[in-house]
Amino acid sequence: MPEFRILGKNPLAWWRRTVRSRGVIHALRVAWYAALDSGFDYWNGTDTTRRIHPTRIETDSANRTHSSYYGATRALPFFGLLKQLNLPKDITFVDLGSGKGRVVLLAAEWGFRKVVGIEFSGPLCEINRKNLVAYGRRHALKAQVEIIESDVTQYVFQKDDRVCFLFDPFDSVILEQVLRNLKQSLRQHPRALWMIYNTPAEHAVVMGSGLFQKWQCHWVRGTEFFVYCHVL
Repeated sequence: MPEFRILGKNPLAWWRRTVRSRGVIHALRVAWYAALDSGFDYWNGTDTTRRIHPTRIETDSANRTHSSYYGATRALPFFGLLKQLNLPKDITFVDLGSGKGRVVLLAAEWGFRKVVGIEFSGPLCEINRKNLVAYGRRHALKAQVEIIESDVTQYVFQKDDRVCFLFDPFDSVILEQVLRNLKQSLRQHPRALWMIYNTPAEHAVVMGSGLFQKWQCHWVRGTEFFVYCHVL
């Protein structure tokens, strides 16, 4: 008999693990906000929620072996975090490993001047573009949006790229190269920069890069974000 799973997870295993590590109250809070988020695609006509195993992600990139599950960042925690941070909006927001584009949609609605999604899977980029059309029918998307089909290690950061976002999309091998590229960009174009890391599995790698002078953990409606800041 196949294992019972919801969005790629065994709910009973998740419950036991979360209660052991964080306690019952935290587990209930996370479950509640997950339930609220479950209707996102239904209400918006999009396809963002279903998790995808790395072996099922279609790409020609040799770096697929370093990728993680595709999963969608929850909307309410993401908006709650942006409200707390109060970041400038006249800048570019870059989603590194954007998948089907849930965060691209949310950042565009939030009102950043430009939002860029970097994704190495052509089929996922196509879903992202379709989601933009569907989401735009229901929401006022204020940003210029660009979806780039590319391995993130090949992306050249631009001088207006000042917020980078990750939802645990790849391992330390890829993250180290991305951070080296980002460091080079900051040398060429000194600027303040924030990196938002949802579920920060490679926190030690980020700190080891020496790029960020400040960082803070934010628990927002059951979702863990680490926010790193590079200051001038």
